[in-house]
Amino acid sequence: MVSLLLRRSLLLPPAIRTSIYQSSLHHLRRHASTVTTHGIPTAASEIASAPAINPFAESLMTVPSLLLDTLHATGLPWYAVLPLTALIVRGGLVYNFSTLPARRRAVLRRNLSPIVGAQMRRVLIQRRIQKKPVFRPLLYFQMMIAMSRDFKIPLFNFRSVLNFGVLIAMTETVRMKCGGREGVLSLITKPLTWLFSKEYSTVAAGSEPMKMASSPEEIFAERLFDAREAKAQAAGLSSSDIPIEAVHLDKLTTNPYAAYIEPSMRTEGLSFIPDLTLPDPTFTLPCLLTLTMAAGILLRRQPPLTTPEVPTPDAKKQPLTNGQRLGLSVSLLFGLGATQFPAAVLLYLVPNMTIAWLQGRWLDIKYPIPGTVEPCRKPVRVKVRKDFEMPTQV
Repeated sequence: MVSLLLRRSLLLPPAIRTSIYQSSLHHLRRHASTVTTHGIPTAASEIASAPAINPFAESLMTVPSLLLDTLHATGLPWYAVLPLTALIVRGGLVYNFSTLPARRRAVLRRNLSPIVGAQMRRVLIQRRIQKKPVFRPLLYFQMMIAMSRDFKIPLFNFRSVLNFGVLIAMTETVRMKCGGREGVLSLITKPLTWLFSKEYSTVAAGSEPMKMASSPEEIFAERLFDAREAKAQAAGLSSSDIPIEAVHLDKLTTNPYAAYIEPSMRTEGLSFIPDLTLPDPTFTLPCLLTLTMAAGILLRRQPPLTTPEVPTPDAKKQPLTNGQRLGLSVSLLFGLGATQFPAAVLLYLVPNMTIAWLQGRWLDIKYPIPGTVEPCRKPVRVKVRKDFEMPTQV
C-alpha cells in the first residue's frame, strides 16, 4: 500500500509535490516516531479524517440533547427552551433524586450527633490512656462515617454527584449545539477513553503486528487520487482523462461536533443578544449569573451547630464567615470567566442557579436542619411539694 502511494505521488506535478513536502516538514519533525496499532488513530491519521468524538462524552450528552431537541420541536425558541429545560431538570429530576434525599440524610445525621459525641469521648479517653496522638476533626469524621454506616445513612453515594454531573452534561450539550469544541465533560472523560484505548491497543498488539503510520504526503496523495477517481466516475470518464490540477479536495472538518450544531441558535436569541452562540456583548447575563451566585451565598445562612441563646441586637448582625467570603470571590471570578461563555450556556446557568436557591429556601422551611442536641446549660430546678399529714387523735 505504501509503495503504491509513493508511485502515485510521483505522478503529481512538481509544484504540488514541492508544496506537500514543505508543508509536511514541521509535521514530520513532531511525529517522526509516531506509530499506530490496528484501529487506533494516530497524529498522521488525523490528517485524513475529522477529529474523533469522545465516545463517553457523546453518550452522556445523548439524553440532554434529546430533551433540548424535543422541547425545541414544539415550536419554542431557544431563549425559552433553555430556561424551561433548567426548570425541568433542576426543579424535577435533580430535586427529587439528589437534593431532597440529601437534606433528609443531613437531618438524620444531625440527630446522630449526641451518639457520635459520646463515642468520640470514649475514644479520646482511650487514646489518652494509651498516649496516642489524636486529630479531632479526622476522628470526628471517622466516627460520623461509622455511625452513618451503622444507621444506613451514607455520607456519599451516587446521588451526591448527580447534581454536578447533570449540570456539566447539560452545559456541555448546550455548548456543543453552539459549535464549541471539547469542554469540561470531554476533559473529565478523557482518562476513561485513554484507559480503554490502552487496553484495546494491548489486545491488538497481541493479535496483529504493528503497522507504520502513513506520512502526510501519502495521505494527501491518496485523497487526491480518490477524489479524481470519484470525479471521473461521476462524469463517465476514466481517471486519466481528468488532470490532477482540476481536482479540488473538500476541507476537513476541524470541529468533531459539527454534526450537532444548531443553526437556529444564531437567530432565536434575546433582543439584546440575538446570536446565542456568541458571548453577551452587554455583559447582562454574566452580571446576572454573578448576582445570583452571590445571593445564594448571602441570603442563605447555614444552620447553627448548637442551639442559639436568646439573640441580642448585636448578635443579629452576623458578620461574613470565611466560607462566604471564599464563595463571593469564586462567584466574582466565575462571572469574569462567564463573559467568554456563549449566551446560550448562561441562559441555562442563570435559571439553574435561581431554582437551586429557591429550593434551598424551601428546604430550610420544610426540612430545617436542627441544632445539635446538647445538655442543658443551666441546672434544672424542680419544685418539690411537701405534703404534711396531720396527726390523728386517739
